[in-house]
Amino acid sequence: MNVGNAIRQLREERAMTQAELAEKIGTDKGNVSRMEQKGQGTIEKVAEVATALGVRVSDIFVQAEGRANRVPVPRDAIDIPLLNASASMGVGEVRPSDDVVVDTLRLKKHWIAENIKPITTPGNLRFIHALGDSMTPTLLSGDILLVDTGVREIAVDGIYVLEAHERLFIKRVRQRLDGAYEITSDNPTVKTVDILNGDHEVGILGRAVWVWNGRRL
Repeated sequence: MNVGNAIRQLREERAMTQAELAEKIGTDKGNVSRMEQKGQGTIEKVAEVATALGVRVSDIFVQAEGRANRVPVPRDAIDIPLLNASASMGVGEVRPSDDVVVDTLRLKKHWIAENIKPITTPGNLRFIHALGDSMTPTLLSGDILLVDTGVREIAVDGIYVLEAHERLFIKRVRQRLDGAYEITSDNPTVKTVDILNGDHEVGILGRAVWVWNGRRL
């Protein structure tokens, strides 16, 4: 297996199309197709592909050389990356300079389709850890969240991963009657209320769609 075949296999395991991968790495579908068919691409481009697929660069080369001791992913399943990033439900966690995949958790595609709606695409799903107590009782410190990282704007009220001042937060965002979006905590002892992009810029990094203790969000 060459590098191109390894990229194709990893992409298909994540239910990601060539067009979706192309968008993530800033190129077009034709270049992705050529990369997969002929294994063409600089190490920098392979690194971009690895980030988009939620794997390490070494994972691509190990798989390409046939040394990977991996259990094949069933056709009805998808491996979701667990990132090193954690987001705080309090004062915020410093965002890592790069997302690093520390593990993967496997989900059935039909389970995703039945239990997690709506999502942008299964390839955008990532697991992260939640820390702190400001979202109690909905979320507990140490919970693992399933996040749709394809969501970059507020379309529905819900729990979102936000970035402000280079820190990551997990907060509830809801729309008020005047159209403004309000950021709050679920813990009744935490009274802080902010307006999205009121006094400072807040980035939306994804919407939490499931907490890994069986509570749907």
